[in-house]
Amino acid sequence: MKGKVIYVDFIKKHRITLVRFILNKIVNLLFKKLNTSRTKYKKDIYMTKKKSISN
Repeated sequence: MKGKVIYVDFIKKHRITLVRFILNKIVNLLFKKLNTSRTKYKKDIYMTKKKSISN
């Protein structure tokens, strides 16, 4: 009986870690998209500032 409980716990834990893993993947992808758009935005600001200074 004890072995069965441990086995079920293991499966539950494994399932939780799998869900967390998938969630982390999705969150990481979202953050990457956000970061890339943010850096592009910063670069655009930097370029406009440079242009205004050169003008």
